[in-house]
This record gives sequence, structure tokens and C-alpha cells, in this order.
Amino acid sequence: MKIIKHLAFIIIVVSLFSCNRKEKAITVLSFGGTFAEAQKEAYYRPFEEETGITVQEANYNGEYGKIEAAIKTNDIPWNVIDVESAALMRGIENGLFEKLDYSIIDTTDIINAVINDYAVGTDIYSLSLGYSKAFDKLDSQPNSWKDFWDVEKYPGFRTLKKDPKFNFEIALMADGVPIEHIYDGDTLDIERAFRKLDEIKPYIKVWWTTGQQPIQLLADGEVVMAGAFGARLWTAEHLDNRPLALTWNQSIADVDYWAVPKGAKDKELAMKFINSSLQPEKQVNFSKIFPLGPTNKRAFEYIDDSVAKELNTYPENFQKHIILNTKYWQKNEEKIIDRWNEWLLK
Repeated sequence: MKIIKHLAFIIIVVSLFSCNRKEKAITVLSFGGTFAEAQKEAYYRPFEEETGITVQEANYNGEYGKIEAAIKTNDIPWNVIDVESAALMRGIENGLFEKLDYSIIDTTDIINAVINDYAVGTDIYSLSLGYSKAFDKLDSQPNSWKDFWDVEKYPGFRTLKKDPKFNFEIALMADGVPIEHIYDGDTLDIERAFRKLDEIKPYIKVWWTTGQQPIQLLADGEVVMAGAFGARLWTAEHLDNRPLALTWNQSIADVDYWAVPKGAKDKELAMKFINSSLQPEKQVNFSKIFPLGPTNKRAFEYIDDSVAKELNTYPENFQKHIILNTKYWQKNEEKIIDRWNEWLLK
């Protein structure tokens, strides 16, 4: 009888221990595909090994409505969300996110521009100038949006994103506006941008709608220059050996952020996960799998110098960037888009 009671006690203790372990889990809502695989390898698995806390994955396509609906119905299955900047700004305005606990999250080495009360940047992507390596035979290669507009020196068709966002900034830089003055007064000179875009419009063969499209157009020789996502240009050049190159000069940077949904459970665990993911060596591991720039300035201490100098957030490259003003686009995109679409049809 004593043995049976002893065994019963052990079973109860083990069961309670197992239950407690099961409770130690967080769910991260993020984007799928190779992006999610990179996060799993760089962030989720190391956090699990360090803490014993399981990281469960949930995927979405960045839909703001999905986040909003969950929070408004108080049915919040996630602890942490990877959110794009425009959705983040909208969510902050509508009270969808918790303030982050910076007594847990160490941002000492994080780029200041990607830190706010409600979120901290996890990676930075860029829209950059890519060009054909056929221009290598010239004395100088394209290095600015002014060069993109120079169809005499660099003849051939171009491609740009089918979106006023990014293109207005590009047009103003091509027209000679310094990057520090693009958003003077927290606005954009869209009349000047449209006038400049009028000049290049006859040379735009394709207004692209998917990230791989401009890469393929460049690789196939259908266009000689492109405004395209820097990570894809870099991968095509360095990993796929495509005949193209890029410059980080006058690139436009935007940010993916970690945020905690309003009313989420286990907020302290969420803060610990975010803090863990910001460590420089982990951001390096992510960048090696998916070549987006880290937000931790010390990450470059862990990357071979020849590779580090190619990434967008390498200090010498990042100082050539402009950060997309998402507050401006949040307020103005809806009223601009109709005019943009009409302009495309002219």
C-alpha cells in the first residue's frame, strides 16, 4: 500500500511538472515562408534552448484587420507580433499594442530610429537602385536616382514599383532634393514628384507588383535599372550569380517591428523573447539565412567584414539611406492613390 501511495505521489508531481512546462509557451505571429524559417533558426530555437519556453508559430500576410479583430473581440492567441511599420503606426493610433517594458528589453545598441514606446525594430529592408552589370564597361556605374533618370548615359528601359510610396521619394531625390530634406515639414512635395516622374515614365517598361519581378526583368535583360528590394538584389547578385548589382546610396529603408498586442497574456515572457531576439549574434544568424539588415549596431562585429559591408544597415551604408516616413503615408496614402492610378493611365 505504501508503494502504491508513493507511486501515486510521484505521478501527481510529474503531472503537475508537465502541466507547468506546457504553460511556458508563447506564440509569435509573423510572416511565412523562408522568412519564418529564418526566424525559427535565428530566434525561436535559441530562445527555447535558453529558457525552456516553447515558441509556437502563427503566420499571416500582414493583415491589419486580423490583428484588430482579435484585439477587439478579446480573443488574442499571440504574445508577440512581427508587424510592418504602416500597420504599427495605425495600431498605435487605435490602441492595439502594449507599451514595451524597456527595463527588460535592452536597446542600448539598437538603431535609435527603430525604437518607440510600443515597438522595436527587428530588421530593416530597403528599396534600392539595382542595375545591369552591362554598365561595368563604362567609366562609372549608376549610383543615384539622378543616374536612374539619365537615359543618355545609361540607355535602356527601367522598372519601378507600382505604388506612389517609395516612388515620390525617389523622384524628389532624382530632382536633387537632399535626403535630409525629403520630408521637410513632415510632408512630401508631390507636385514636384509628379513632374519628375513625368520625365522617366516613357522609359518605365514595367510597374512591378511582386518583389521578384524586377529581379527577373534585370536578369533577363528586359530592363537595365530597377527600384527593387535590396535583399532580393543582394541575393541575386551574391548567391544566385545574376548579372546585376546594387547601390545602397539613396536607398529607402522601412522596418519590421516586434510588438505586443493589447491584452496579450504572459507579457513578461513576450518582453524576454523580444530582448533575446535583439542580441547581435542572433540578428547575424537571421541575416545569413535571409539577407535583411540587422537593427543592432553591434551585429557587424559578428559578420565577416567583406559580407557586412554589403548589408544595408552597415553603418557606412545606412547613413546613405532615408527612412520611409510611415506617419506621412498613413495619413495621406488613401487620398494620393487615386491620383496616382489616374496618372499611370495617362
